[in-house]
Amino acid sequence: LRGQFEQRRQQLAAQPPGVGDTARLPVPDEPGPEQLYDLAVRQLRGGSPQTARQALQKLLADYPQHDRVPDALFQLAESWASTNADSAAQGYERIAQQHPNSSRAPQALYKLGLLAEQRGDSRAARVYYQRVVAGYPRSEEAALARTKLSGRGG
Repeated sequence: LRGQFEQRRQQLAAQPPGVGDTARLPVPDEPGPEQLYDLAVRQLRGGSPQTARQALQKLLADYPQHDRVPDALFQLAESWASTNADSAAQGYERIAQQHPNSSRAPQALYKLGLLAEQRGDSRAARVYYQRVVAGYPRSEEAALARTKLSGRGG
């Protein structure tokens, strides 16, 4: 991860200045929150969840108040969803509790419902789906949750 950022920093530093540039702007040694998030998403899509988790955890540690925190938590939970349901659930719960106004909150609650279904806990799943419908009635996840609650979704 650090090697990728160092290589990119060197590439940027080696570029000639553009027209009108009087001084080269310094290239930061450390990636910012957007760069960390973008790297993590690329790593997840590329099948490297461990590298993605490192970038996401760095974003969360270094920029705990940044707007990308709910997205980072969601991607972190997603990175665990297929291999460690408990870790995924912890991430989704954190979004629901700490970032209820985020666009990721209804997604997290819906995912918690799906995880509850997977472990055979239909009562917990129903509670999560009801929370989605009650708290985020116009979200896409609310429509999906309504289908699940009506018994047609799975």
